[in-house]
Amino acid sequence: MASSKRARTPEERRSELLLGLRDLVAAVLAVLLIIGAIWAYSGVWPPMVVIESGSMMHENGVSELGVIDTGDLTLVKAVPDEAQIVTYMQGNATGYRTYGNFGDVVIYAKNCDFRQTPIIHRAITRMVLNASGDSFDFPELDPPQWNQQLGDTVSFNVWSFNVDGPAGREIPIHVDIRTIWDNMHGRPHGGFLTKGDNNGGIDQLSLPYAPGHLELVEPVQAQCVLGVARGELPWFGVIKLWLGHSGDQAPKNSVTDLFIALIAIVTVPFLLEVGWDRYGDSVKSRFPERW
Repeated sequence: MASSKRARTPEERRSELLLGLRDLVAAVLAVLLIIGAIWAYSGVWPPMVVIESGSMMHENGVSELGVIDTGDLTLVKAVPDEAQIVTYMQGNATGYRTYGNFGDVVIYAKNCDFRQTPIIHRAITRMVLNASGDSFDFPELDPPQWNQQLGDTVSFNVWSFNVDGPAGREIPIHVDIRTIWDNMHGRPHGGFLTKGDNNGGIDQLSLPYAPGHLELVEPVQAQCVLGVARGELPWFGVIKLWLGHSGDQAPKNSVTDLFIALIAIVTVPFLLEVGWDRYGDSVKSRFPERW
C-alpha cells in the first residue's frame, strides 16, 4: 500500500528553514536585549556574581529567599558616589535593610586586587583616617568615636547569624586599631569595615588577602568597591559551582529548588502551548470580537 504522506516541496522546506532561523534570531535577540538591559541598569561588567561561600547565609546549610546564600546569583549595581553606600550602622539608625540585615552589601576587590575573586560582604561602618595620619575616627558609631590611637580598641555590637550560637543575635565586634594599622604596611588609609553576616568578625581582622597569606584585607576604599548587591536570582549559580567542582558547597534545598525551576522552565511553555491549542478558540470566543 502506497504511503499517503506527501513529500515536501523545496519551497516548503525553504519556508520551514526560514521560520526556524527567524525563531533562532528572535531568541538570540531577546537574550541580548535582557543582558543589555541588565548591564545598563548595573553599570558594571559582569553585572552578576555567583555566591561561592556561605559567609552571608543566615541559616547554616539552608538557603532562604531574600538572603544571599551559596549558589545564588546576585546583581551588582555600580555606585557613582561612595556616600550612597549605607553602612550597617547607618541602616541600624534609620531602619534601612537589605538581605535581612541593616545596611548595604558591597562587592569589593581585596586590597584593590581585581585579579582575585571579589568579596560580597556587608559594609559595617566607615573608618576615617585623621589629617595627622596616625589616628582614626568612627563617626557612625553611637556615640561616635574620635581620634582613636594605635593602641586603642573600638568595640560595638552587630546583628549576626549562626555565629557560635543561635541564629539572629547581636555579637560584639572589637576593632584592634594597631593590627589594622600594621597590616597596611605604612600606607594608612580609611575605608569601610566589612563583614559576612555569618562570620564572627570583620574582614579586616580575619580575612586573608589571598590563600596562604598572613596579610589581611585592608579597610575597603571607594575605588576597590565594584558595586552594591541588588536583588538575587536564587539557585542558578549552583550550575557554575558544579562546573568548578564545588557544587557540594551549595545547600541541599538550593539544588532541589534549582531542579524544580529547570523543569518548570522546560515544561510550562509546552503545557501552555498545548492548552492554548486545545482551549484557545473557546477562550477567544468569550471576548468581544473587537478585542
